[in-house]
Amino acid sequence: MDWAAMQSATISELSLLIHYPSGGLRPYRINPKSGARYSVEGQKLKRMGVRPGVWDYLLPCPRWYGNELHTGLWIEMKAPGAKLSEEQEAWRGAMLGQGFAMFVAESWDAARLAILAYLNILASDKITLTTRH
Repeated sequence: MDWAAMQSATISELSLLIHYPSGGLRPYRINPKSGARYSVEGQKLKRMGVRPGVWDYLLPCPRWYGNELHTGLWIEMKAPGAKLSEEQEAWRGAMLGQGFAMFVAESWDAARLAILAYLNILASDKITLTTRH
């Protein structure tokens, strides 16, 4: 996000990049009656509409990539070798069905390259986005 903010003066679309606050470790409490763990912050986010499986970043800019017009680009950040969860795979399928391009990045630099390729600033042969279900 720091890179996008710094570059948004020359690449205006980067000012539209957003992060979706899903997953992650949150402070939790123990219910004294049931012994179950719960997160006050997690409960609040769920009431606000946060859903499991939604990817980390969205660039809501329609673009031609390859031979298709895409609605925008979703990016999921994963540690090297980590796999998408079932919910994230389902989100990928749903978003591909809506015309979005998708990219799983193992580093911020890979995410940066994917964004530049999607925006047609970097040759698309440098990186491969998922564009079909």
